[in-house]
Amino acid sequence: MTAFELGVALNALTPRRLHRHSWLFITINLVIGNVIPLALGLWQQFRDPTATSIILILAALLIVLPLVHALSYRLHISGEDIVIYSGRLFKSVRHVPLANLHNVNLRRNVLHRWLAVAEVRLETAGSGGESEAVLRVLSLEDAQHLQRYLLSQQQSQSSPHHSALAQTEAQIPHTGDNLLPLPHGELIRLGLSTNQGLGISAFIFYVFIEFQDYDRMVAWIGGRLFDSLWLTEILSRWWIMALLALFVLWILNKLSAILFVYLGYSHFTLLDSGGERIQQQRGLLTQHSSHIRKTRIQVWRIQQNPSLRLFKRYRISIDTAVMDGGKGGERGISLLVPIAEQETIQSLLRHWQLPYFTQVQQLAARAWRRIFIAYVFKSSLYCGILALGLVGFSEKIPVQSAAWLWLALIPLQLIAAVRRAAFAGWHCEKGYFFYRDGWLWRHWHIIALKNIHAIALQHNYFDRRYRMASLILDSMGCSALNRPFAIRYLPQETAKILAKLLWQRQIKQSAKR
Repeated sequence: MTAFELGVALNALTPRRLHRHSWLFITINLVIGNVIPLALGLWQQFRDPTATSIILILAALLIVLPLVHALSYRLHISGEDIVIYSGRLFKSVRHVPLANLHNVNLRRNVLHRWLAVAEVRLETAGSGGESEAVLRVLSLEDAQHLQRYLLSQQQSQSSPHHSALAQTEAQIPHTGDNLLPLPHGELIRLGLSTNQGLGISAFIFYVFIEFQDYDRMVAWIGGRLFDSLWLTEILSRWWIMALLALFVLWILNKLSAILFVYLGYSHFTLLDSGGERIQQQRGLLTQHSSHIRKTRIQVWRIQQNPSLRLFKRYRISIDTAVMDGGKGGERGISLLVPIAEQETIQSLLRHWQLPYFTQVQQLAARAWRRIFIAYVFKSSLYCGILALGLVGFSEKIPVQSAAWLWLALIPLQLIAAVRRAAFAGWHCEKGYFFYRDGWLWRHWHIIALKNIHAIALQHNYFDRRYRMASLILDSMGCSALNRPFAIRYLPQETAKILAKLLWQRQIKQSAKR
């Protein structure tokens, strides 16, 4: 499909509006994102008719002005660009080269499916944490035309070995086997191992505390617990109440996390077309459909937090040229494999022709000391902040509790430092760099050497004293949340040799280009 054929299919050879129901989805988005938080915040401060009038006026402005701006959207296929016109008073014209598109992400909730429309996000490598353009909304047929165009362009650039497959898949959707079915048990484990919905849980807890008589509630709980608890001989009642509040908040968080996981990852489908393109579909009420070429993936990250270790599960996230930017999966594919057993992870890595090394090069012999010192420094800082908070919070809670907490953490930090230093390691072979780190929170990183765009060798005062160095490897997919590789506490000579080898390889690759 050419750009002209795309323009004919979208009826966009001349500037056109979005779908006729766009105003409805724009209004819903504005109300949920702006008006409801504003109304709740002002209503808490001013509960009178005047405040109600102010809220209504501000709500009207927050809805009408952005709505007028959004309804001015025009879509135009001009040459090899998608041109987007927007604005009334302040007009904007944005050119998005079709050749730079990496992904066309479709988002469809129940209302979208009922009206046969889709929210379309056009994503490129250079747009940072935001989508290059958000078309809210197009008809489902027009959205699929955009996906077919992108698919045909990507597959026309692939190797001749896949040319026959490209001609077929450009016309019909891929219907291969699901590489990762997620039954209900896996969804529950995924919910228990994440903190999705933490903000909602905290808000519910705050509302409950706000509208209840706090003193009476404390007295009621204390009268039934404290007289029979031997724990009161060790901890004060305020500490017990704080621990009880955290436990209730944790229960709310896990319940909301399971709900969010069911809404976000039900009907999970992971498809692969000949190792060239990975497609992910998920969602119960709001469905997300996205795909990416394997060559666009910069870094593969295998992760395991304490909850996943308890369930003997792992997950795989990826850094791509289209970065998510912390938007919770609104951009492209960020969490590729939400949860899977070790055998499934290794099977998927073999399917994608990725190495997994069990024998690694260890860090420097005294790396555990550096890690332990860093842990002690951080705990001292946090306990100091806690002590200052206790001084301002209540005189009933002794400030010395923060000091006792700091002392209790020291042996745990020593164990964590030794275990982490023993687990961490690296390996470089078969065109890939493999690095693992962590103890309670473990992570494995796999990056193709051809995807390394910057190499830095760093050593501060403490590194020089311990004869260590840090090797920083940067790729195009790194963002504020997924920082570059930082292989710390390497022996100084090893770090220099490794950096020199990687630099020489990078120079050779640049010369070939």
